[in-house]
Amino acid sequence: MVFIGTGILLSSPAFAHVGHGQEAGTIIDSFMAGVTHPLTGLDHLAMLLGVGFLTAQTPGLKKQMSLMVSALASILLGLAFGAMTGGFSGMEALILGSVFVAAATLGFKAFGRSHLATLGSMLSVAMLLAHGWAHGVEAPASALLSFAPGMLVSATGILIAGNFIGRAVPARWLSPVLALSGVMLALASW
Repeated sequence: MVFIGTGILLSSPAFAHVGHGQEAGTIIDSFMAGVTHPLTGLDHLAMLLGVGFLTAQTPGLKKQMSLMVSALASILLGLAFGAMTGGFSGMEALILGSVFVAAATLGFKAFGRSHLATLGSMLSVAMLLAHGWAHGVEAPASALLSFAPGMLVSATGILIAGNFIGRAVPARWLSPVLALSGVMLALASW
């Protein structure tokens, strides 16, 4: 809980989105920009922690790993789409909505709604596409090959941290905490 609260207090809303231009620098600069983006954007941090919480609530290590790998693949695919096509209308709303989908999914898991939880988990992973997409829109094409690995390293660490927290804290508590972070994000970006 302390980790979540600290992350929320130290993060900024929508910091890693369209309009927050990045300068192309060295390979190390681009890699570090990829590392810091998921950590400094409250929406990305909340969503990745939320998906980590979901993995912890998923029975079986194989299914947990599959969910994490799918989440990372969704982010990477979104990054590629964003770099190739640019932004789209409603991207920010989709990113914000993804936090609430993950929170609702945790609630479904907490109250034994397994079919809804399974659907919500798949939807949460799919919605990570928009998070990666936002980064792909911003990342300079010349820096993309060093930015992407940095982003994946950071995202993996956040997912793993969320998994550890999710094992220690019941879903019935994680769901409202994640929803509250979505409300805070909505208020901060309003």
